[in-house]
Amino acid sequence: MVINDSGREDLHNLLAQFIERKIRTRAHELYEARGKAGGYALEDWLRSEAEVWGQVKPVGRSEAECSQAVPRRAVS
Repeated sequence: MVINDSGREDLHNLLAQFIERKIRTRAHELYEARGKAGGYALEDWLRSEAEVWGQVKPVGRSEAECSQAVPRRAVS
C-alpha cells in the first residue's frame, strides 16, 4: 500500500487527534481522582502526556523522529 502526501497528512492528523484525546482523558481522570481540586491542570497534563507517550511504540523510527512526529499542544 502506497500512501501519498495527502494521505500521510490525513493519517498524521488522525494520530495527533487520537493521542491528544488520550492525554486529555487521562488528565481528566487525574483531576477526578484528586477530588476535582483545581490548580493542577498543568501537572495533570504533563503527567498524562508522559504516560501516553510512554505507551507509544516506535516502529522503524528513532525516538527523536517519533518525538517530532505528532505536535504537542499547550494546555488550553
